[in-house]
Amino acid sequence: MDGDQRVVVEVRTRTGAGDPIDAIPFAKRSHVAALGRRAGASRVDMIGVRLADGHADIHWVPDAL
Repeated sequence: MDGDQRVVVEVRTRTGAGDPIDAIPFAKRSHVAALGRRAGASRVDMIGVRLADGHADIHWVPDAL
C-alpha cells in the first residue's frame, strides 16, 4: 500500500552489468499488470536490484505500466 493506493511490485535482481529492469520481458510485465488488476491494484511498480562490487544499486520505476 502507498497511502490508500494498492501497489503491485515486480522485483528483478541481477549481478554484474546492466539494468535488471531491462531483463523483464514484455510478457512478464503484462502478466504482472494483469495479476495486479485482479488483486485490485491501481499501480504497478518495477524495482531492479543490481549487485556488483559488494554493493547494491536500486532502480525503482513507480507506475511503470
